[in-house]
Amino acid sequence: MVEFQDIIIAENINTPAQQLKELADKTDDYVREAVAGNNNTPIFVLEQLATDENWCVREAVAEHKKTPIFVLEKLANDEDRNVREAVAKNQNTPKDWIVRIRIAKNINTND
Repeated sequence: MVEFQDIIIAENINTPAQQLKELADKTDDYVREAVAGNNNTPIFVLEQLATDENWCVREAVAEHKKTPIFVLEKLANDEDRNVREAVAKNQNTPKDWIVRIRIAKNINTND
């Protein structure tokens, strides 16, 4: 069951980091995805969510502007094409990685 109240809280830019951490542990995929997309989500929570079983959550981490390079590196080899594409489009991804990702995984990084 989707927990709409938790999604709204997870998306709110004023939600405290501790509460985002608690929401990241929820069983609902949509809640975890919302946490991964929140600009105030702490880096250690992004690290945790980068290993989530749901590709949409991992994709949101790959898109996040605060995701550390070492996490992006792991996600660049993700089994899901959407996650790899999000890494290639992240502004913090080194340019040489983008070429490597495109060639190795055959994805289009042109918007």
